[in-house]
Amino acid sequence: MALSKSKGVVFVVLIVFTGSLITLQSGCLSRWWSQVGNEQAQFVQSRGQGERKGRNDVRTNTVQHTTAKEAGSAPGVMQTDDTIENLAVILTKKLSDFPSEKGGLTTKQCKTVTYASQICVDTTCPATFSSSPETRLKQILSTRNESLHSFKSAMAEVTRGVPASNKYVLVNAVSANHYNEMQTMVKNVHTHLLPRLTNFTFIIFDLGLTPLQRNLTETNCGCTVLDFPFDKLPAFFSILNCYTWKPMIIRSLIEKTEFLVWMDTSVRWNRVAKSLDSLFRRCKERGLQLWFNTGGSVAIRTDHETFRFYDDQSCQYDAYGEVQAGFGVYHNEPFVRYAVLDPWVSCAFTRRCMCLQDPARKLRCPGNKLPRRPGACHRFDQSSLGIILIKLYGKRVNLITMNTPIEIRRGDTAKWFTKLP
Repeated sequence: MALSKSKGVVFVVLIVFTGSLITLQSGCLSRWWSQVGNEQAQFVQSRGQGERKGRNDVRTNTVQHTTAKEAGSAPGVMQTDDTIENLAVILTKKLSDFPSEKGGLTTKQCKTVTYASQICVDTTCPATFSSSPETRLKQILSTRNESLHSFKSAMAEVTRGVPASNKYVLVNAVSANHYNEMQTMVKNVHTHLLPRLTNFTFIIFDLGLTPLQRNLTETNCGCTVLDFPFDKLPAFFSILNCYTWKPMIIRSLIEKTEFLVWMDTSVRWNRVAKSLDSLFRRCKERGLQLWFNTGGSVAIRTDHETFRFYDDQSCQYDAYGEVQAGFGVYHNEPFVRYAVLDPWVSCAFTRRCMCLQDPARKLRCPGNKLPRRPGACHRFDQSSLGIILIKLYGKRVNLITMNTPIEIRRGDTAKWFTKLP
């Protein structure tokens, strides 16, 4: 009888003890599950309705980074700052935060103009741009393809050894035939730009310099000279006049800095250097700063295949002048990386989009005395970049146009590298 009572007491104690453990464990699990639930809720909210409507549609959703190597974070962490919903909010804000800039689109109708260089509005065009920033953004993001992951090793090679602590990265790429023009550019940068900057890296990519030119550049330029990894890329990247290497370099390096400044060898800073503060402030606010000109419309100077890649018609772009891809200031932010540069790189990796069969066509763009003909010539990198930016910004494209023009001096050469290696 006493033994039975003893067993009963032990049993009761065990029940109480077990209940305490369960309560304690439940509290911990509750807090953990609550945290997971909050994270999941935030994740679902960030993904929005677009994911639920088409989880398997990579072309209309997001490029996901799910490993530490790809995402630069802990294993299993997914970056969600490139979703359509998030980027659309950013684009809408950019379009609404700033007043209209001076100038605007032409109202001259194409039926009243004669020459190819004239920009005009094609009132017979059957296609129009959507008035919805989100819809236009979806159309651009739909061009992002598997090349963004397939060539990560090449992108890593581009940035190898480049520190990530610089506020500014100034970058140029040069081949042997532009060597003397590049010397003048370097002198101009040292004279007008570098004295105004701190915390910067100046990089020149070797696209085919001779051994002597490479040695002289490394000895005299006050910069870092890097090889471009042609061997890790499709063979057509070696066709230098296609300029596919340019978006590759810009997209790779932008993650190493706050401001990436691209300069062709013909760029001169004499006038812009006086307003650097304004240039970088506008770039940070608006994402990027480029220079559009009225020398010819995107419709005339872009191949039909490129418009097909973006699911557009050339007549939609008759009223827009070309963007000058030879100079640009890019701010390191999700919108610029994912909505502008990723589609640009995807085009570069697609042979039918940027590097068409006849690169020499760029040299045969029609002049003032030739009749208008859509797709009469092709501008490769800047044709693609122009389409992306015009579709994103629409009639507000002046928001990303520099308020101080740079100077382009093609053929401005000198032998400034005098110190021997």
